[in-house]
Order: sequence, then C-alpha cells, then structure tokens
Amino acid sequence: MEAANKGAFDAGGLSVGMGISLPSEQCTNDYISEDLDFVFQYFFTRKYWCVYLAKAFVVMPGGVGTMDELFEILTLRQTGKIKLNTPIVLFDTNFWVNTIKFPKMIEQGTISEADTKLFKITSSIDVAIDHITSNMPPLFELV
Repeated sequence: MEAANKGAFDAGGLSVGMGISLPSEQCTNDYISEDLDFVFQYFFTRKYWCVYLAKAFVVMPGGVGTMDELFEILTLRQTGKIKLNTPIVLFDTNFWVNTIKFPKMIEQGTISEADTKLFKITSSIDVAIDHITSNMPPLFELV
C-alpha cells in the first residue's frame, strides 16, 4: 500500500490507508492523509471496507495475505456478491502465470473458463490502465 500512498502524496492528493492491528507487524505508513488513516482490529472488517469502496483492483505479487485477498475478491465476483463489474488486474505476468496455474485449474474442473474472464493478467501499465478504464463501473453507481 505504501507505494500507492506515496504516489498520491507526491502528487499532492489525498490517500487512504487501511491497516490491520497485529502484534508483530508494521504500522501504517507516513504517506497516508492524516484524517484517512484507518486501523482495523479484524481482518474481515478491513477486507469489507477495502472491497466495498473499490472501483478497481490491481493485485501485485505477494504472499499469503495477497492470495487471500485476491481469492476473496474473485469469489465475491464469481458468486455475484459484488454486483459491479469491478475490474481486476493481476500485475506482473511472469509472477502470476508461474504462481497460479489457472489453465490447470480449468483442466481439473475446479474453475471454469468464464472465471478467467474476471481478471486481466499483464505486465503492461498501459494495458492495465486500458482494462480498468474500459471496465470500471460508474463512479456513483449504487450497489
């Protein structure tokens, strides 16, 4: 999150931070706007607000927490619990195609071909931006 917060800070914009209170983890970063620094006690409340307010998701390479959040979002989209056509970009093709074998999951019958249409895998910033802007729901559409 820090990179996004720093980019907004450097551009003079406001930036929201949604941290989680953990006994041995880092705290939120210094680039979050003062009144927009939220720290949640529970993962599910943080996840709810991150998903509820988002108009797009860009998922960078990461570990268990990243995979948890990615699959939560994909499940919500797949099951129609997120009604908006919120675009999902998995950024860094090499990482994603070598980490999650979506074609193998289709072959095994654990996901459908249609499920792979829920996201775009790319290493191109231009492709990511085009995917987001051409698929993003209206700014004020009601859920």
